[in-house]
Amino acid sequence: FARRWPQSLGPARVEEWRRTGAIEIYHYGEERHRQLGYQLIEDGARYQDYPDFRQPAIIFHGARDEVVPPRYSEHFAATHPNARLETLDSDHQLLDVLDDIAPEVVRFLCLEP
Repeated sequence: FARRWPQSLGPARVEEWRRTGAIEIYHYGEERHRQLGYQLIEDGARYQDYPDFRQPAIIFHGARDEVVPPRYSEHFAATHPNARLETLDSDHQLLDVLDDIAPEVVRFLCLEP
């Protein structure tokens, strides 16, 4: 997570973010721009990119996601046999496929095959 920001923003913009302490980003949930503190990067750098875990997981990812490329979820699912990836014909927000996601979540939580 933390390593993706420099890749997408570039070194100069990340350095400005570090120097000023905040960057303006679009907040999808609030549908407006917000300030994001550089502490997010500092904290995120402390964690593994693809941490190991044992609990079952289901990942929903939009095939047309331009914020987080689907390849990240594909890699994660491929290296974690307890994780199942559902790639949907949607974007980052997945708002247009909630009716498809809901029954999958119910099946997953009820541990149905």
